[in-house]
Amino acid sequence: MEMRNLALNTQLSYLQQVSLFARHFGKSPDLLGREDIRTYQVYLTNEKSCRPARSTLRIPT
Repeated sequence: MEMRNLALNTQLSYLQQVSLFARHFGKSPDLLGREDIRTYQVYLTNEKSCRPARSTLRIPT
């Protein structure tokens, strides 16, 4: 993240979001995949009332 010149607060926010994502499934982020990301996005939108743009995670192709 430092190589992309992201601000410290942005880096901390990203790390917090990944932590929340992993905690939701009770697994390491390394063990989660695309379908888990989509499931989490639906959860955030429906259960946590997040706007879709807020729940969007970048999925590498």
